[in-house]
Amino acid sequence: MDAENYMKASNIRSYIKAFENKINRTNNLNNSINKDYIEWAHKKANEMDPINNIIEE
Repeated sequence: MDAENYMKASNIRSYIKAFENKINRTNNLNNSINKDYIEWAHKKANEMDPINNIIEE
């Protein structure tokens, strides 16, 4: 399950990067909807990434 969630988070991050590249080329990064979506997507990827939940001792 952890490996699966890690892969999902990695795929989401790849998608976010492609999305950011596309909107940067079309000058739509200033659109608040796009900024909000990118922020939300990063948060969701981080929440599902099991590596972010490792507690260091």
